Amino acid sequence: MLFSKHLPTIAAGIGIALVVAYLYVFLIKTFPRPMIYLMLISSLAIIAIIALVGIITNNIGLTISFGIMFLVYALVLFCLRSKINTGIALVTVATHFIS
Repeated sequence: MLFSKHLPTIAAGIGIALVVAYLYVFLIKTFPRPMIYLMLISSLAIIAIIALVGIITNNIGLTISFGIMFLVYALVLFCLRSKINTGIALVTVATHFIS
């Protein structure tokens, strides 16, 4: 068989994916507000890190594009604080429904 030697790796990947998905649903059900804000701040940090990589490598296009993206994304998050809180309430209700 084509997949016979890769079957343990495939099974382990599926098992790990299921454990991570369960852990994510558990954490977002237990701590919805910190999880949402952690995800938002993490995505903002990734954009900032990519902009810093552009500065370090002297790649002006990367720095400018991700710098502008960082500023716009931060401004949108700041302006939509009340909508984020509404979204957190919706996520709380949805996770209770899922579990």
